[in-house]
Amino acid sequence: MLSVGLETHPEQGTKNVRYLTEAERRNHKLDVNGLTAPAVGPLDGTYMFVMDRAGDIYVGTKITGHFHHSSLLGATPVSSAGMISVGQSKAGRLITKIENLSGHYKPGTQEVKNLLNTIPLDKFASDCLVEVKVGGAVTKKKPQDWLV
Repeated sequence: MLSVGLETHPEQGTKNVRYLTEAERRNHKLDVNGLTAPAVGPLDGTYMFVMDRAGDIYVGTKITGHFHHSSLLGATPVSSAGMISVGQSKAGRLITKIENLSGHYKPGTQEVKNLLNTIPLDKFASDCLVEVKVGGAVTKKKPQDWLV
């Protein structure tokens, strides 16, 4: 489990960062089949995400200094975090990119695999790349190639 590291953004402090209540959080829960969430509607673009211990994924739009990855689950530990991009294709709405970008949680390779194990492969565009940055190294692979 990844824990939040609020010390990574000391210049922003925490007094302005908003944390969702449990009721609000339900509106940010991603329906993986339709790639929708009540708070944002059908996903189209890039969103921050976190995945809880149960494998539920929550999405939102980052607002620097006010709404971060840690906002979605109230700064509790997560199984995965990063950015997810979704676009429309002939096959419907599909995931086009996943990145492990989260300054709060600092997810690595295993946390990306945690996420990929919860999303059916048919929800990814054929040209989708999953980008993992660890230290100075960047690795880009297709979703299924991370799971071997």
